[in-house]
This record gives sequence, structure tokens and C-alpha cells, in this order.
Amino acid sequence: MIFTRRPQRVLYYYWLDANFGLMYLRLQTYFPYTMQVYVNGHDWLARQMTHWGLGFVQHDNAFVELDHPQRLNNWRIASKKRKKRTYAGFNPARPDHAQLFRAVLSGDHLLRGFYNAQIRQALWGQHLSADQRRRQARKVTRLLKRLHLRGLLAKIPPTRRWPVTALGQQVLGALVQLHYHGLATAR
Repeated sequence: MIFTRRPQRVLYYYWLDANFGLMYLRLQTYFPYTMQVYVNGHDWLARQMTHWGLGFVQHDNAFVELDHPQRLNNWRIASKKRKKRTYAGFNPARPDHAQLFRAVLSGDHLLRGFYNAQIRQALWGQHLSADQRRRQARKVTRLLKRLHLRGLLAKIPPTRRWPVTALGQQVLGALVQLHYHGLATAR
């Protein structure tokens, strides 16, 4: 089985709304059929300032002049704050990260991928209590997700197996080599 990126068709629908101005809808034509709706906030703000009787000059998508900027300083657009989750990077000088890279690159996993339990056993062994296994499984899941977000691992959809991508083999292999050839003393 070879994993490759295939071009996918995406449909765009544009329209000019009376309240929000220029809008578009982006619809992907493959499962899970995600949709994005784009609203230009500057067009909406320009319509609001016109409604309030505030003078302004707009050039392209920027407000060049405002007649009463002090009235806008106290006004805030109510927006929903999104929590953006960030994931820490990896340090090849850390022995635990190098051990993770070695476990992921193990030759046993090249053809079929690996399971969380296989990486957990490679990192901490089999002599763990049930509570420790659950905690370590969650930790391994977070580490695998960090590698997946960077394109170093892929997920085989109907299974719980993780194969290493070609990029992952190059990058993780180079990091393991760097660890053994001098980075092990750096922190």
C-alpha cells in the first residue's frame, strides 16, 4: 500500500451579501465534506460605520481615514475566541526523544506500521501496572500526534496503526544520527 497525496476538487461559491459584503463558501467534494465560510470583516465594519453615520475612506481592504477614530476605540467587535492548541517541538539532544525516534523507526514496523502499545513497550517495558499503562498510553498518543502533525507519521484509517512517512524516515533517521554523533551532550 502506497500513501500519496492526490489532488482533490474543491468548490467555491461567491456572493455579495447586503449585511456582510463579500462572502464565499469553500466546499470540499470528498469525505468528510468540510465547509468554510469566509466573511470579510472590513466590509461588514464599513457597512456598520455607514449605518452609524461615521465618515471614512476605504482603499481596497484598509481604512485610510476615519472621521471619529475615538468613537471606534471604545467599540469592540464581539468575537468568539478560539483556543489554539500548540504542540511542543522535539529536541534530538534529549535521550527520551531520541529513544522515541528509535522506537518509531524500528525495522519491525516498516511494512505494517506500529501500535501505541508497541511504542509504549519499547520506551518503558512491559512491567507496568494497569494505571501506569493507561498513563503511558496517553503520553505515547500525545507524542505520536505531535509527530503526525509534523508529517512524520501517517494514520492508517480503519486501524490504529501508524506507519512512518518517507519524510519521517529521513528526518527521524537524521535526528537519531545527530543524537549519536555529538548532540547527546547538548541541552
